[in-house]
Amino acid sequence: MVFEGKAEVDVTNAMIGLENGLAYNQLGRTGLAVSQAGFGCYRVDDATPAHRIALSGALQAGINLVDTSANYTGGGSERLVGKVLAELIAGGAISREQVVVVTKGGYLQGENYAISQQRKAQGRPYPDLVEYATGLEHCIHPEFLADQISRSLERMGLDCLDVYLVHNPEYYLAWAKSQGVAPDEARAEYLRRIELAFSHLETEAAAGRIQYYGISSNTFPMPADDFEHTPLTDICGIAARLGPDNHFAVVEMPLNILEPQAVILANQPGGQSVIEFAAAQGLGVLINRPLNAVTEKQMIRLSGFPDVEAPQPSKIIQGLDNLADLEDRGRELLVESGLDPALVNAIFNALPAAGGLRKHWDGFGGLEQWRTTRDSFLRPRMDFVAAQLNQNATDAGLDQWLEQWRGASQDLHRAVDELYMAMAAKQAGQVRQTLATAAPQWAEAGTLSQAAVRAVRSAPGVSSVLVGMRSPDYVQDVLTGLLSASEHDDGLENWRAVAAMGDEL
Repeated sequence: MVFEGKAEVDVTNAMIGLENGLAYNQLGRTGLAVSQAGFGCYRVDDATPAHRIALSGALQAGINLVDTSANYTGGGSERLVGKVLAELIAGGAISREQVVVVTKGGYLQGENYAISQQRKAQGRPYPDLVEYATGLEHCIHPEFLADQISRSLERMGLDCLDVYLVHNPEYYLAWAKSQGVAPDEARAEYLRRIELAFSHLETEAAAGRIQYYGISSNTFPMPADDFEHTPLTDICGIAARLGPDNHFAVVEMPLNILEPQAVILANQPGGQSVIEFAAAQGLGVLINRPLNAVTEKQMIRLSGFPDVEAPQPSKIIQGLDNLADLEDRGRELLVESGLDPALVNAIFNALPAAGGLRKHWDGFGGLEQWRTTRDSFLRPRMDFVAAQLNQNATDAGLDQWLEQWRGASQDLHRAVDELYMAMAAKQAGQVRQTLATAAPQWAEAGTLSQAAVRAVRSAPGVSSVLVGMRSPDYVQDVLTGLLSASEHDDGLENWRAVAAMGDEL
């Protein structure tokens, strides 16, 4: 089923002043009213019940902006949005007209990457394709964007996307820098590609498949002379050339209390920050990564953590030794099992988790990096080995070994998790303590995550803060924070004070 319609100005503005107690901002010149926090869909999918419950609860509580992308969880994020919207709209809990749906396109990973390889084999690669790395390409050419918009509409069961963002086009600049392209030449080509994309998106708006478009870029807040900086002034010039009625209306960028550049760095003409300039141009400003600060050394999660006692290094080393011994034993059993040699070889390639983890267990750049490695690399290997043996092995010895190996792996992962949890809790405490000195209005929020979101939504010009809410508890934390005061008056003063204490944070 396809739900017709789009977010409407009068319907979204009617949400202002409702009894839910939430505050809403204008999304720039679109006139649409959006909740001060939006539901960020980076790590949600349609296969996890908690994600579905969380999104449904957020929408019914009054959060009316959803930000997703074609590449999030291989399309599962968009499918989740579609399923929840369909369920709530059909049940009369919400209307299509009150929800602002934002999605993005530009990445070629997973299915898109496979399609790209097929096209190249057929001699018809996507034009302007950035071959960034094995398994990862990027493209913003009209031919690719048209296909991506169709797929996004289909996955979400919609006939119109409210905002379509070109997703991190600066991948081209990073590639050009690695290839030794001169800065002026790279900048000119970058802007040519963006203008081509914008011209196509105007045709999509005319066809009614999108309402507005824009760019999500991590390099908007960079110094203007940085090779990878995305120049908003030049991009506004491109939009202006497309006519006074162009549909360029939204930008998205990172901002958090440890990365304040979007607010305090004067990288625009006249000494303005990128958010000040965007607001002056009538653009809606969406903020991502309010709780994940990327520093030179690591990623710091701006959220409260329970007190966890860090395990002794000897416990982890012992766990690694135990796992390595089990993997050696597993190889012996596999050689003796009589299984197909190709299958045995595939399992062999998936097994050396202990060896890789032994080299890196104490070198991950924080809890998020460790958990990403665990969930995207280690656990899939475990699941592959278990699935292959459960399906093909008949030896009771292998069954017993598999149970022991999985248990040892889980025990080791739990110990490493506790190590980084303890580190994260210590960091969070230090951030909270410093924040209490630099910006006591923010620090008085109930939790560190509430303080971090409050800081971002206090920045003048910010329309909505995109927060990952993968569970009902996360949703409740955000809703509680939204009900606290967030005045813009002292926003810049607090940001300057926090930036001045950046070394301590």
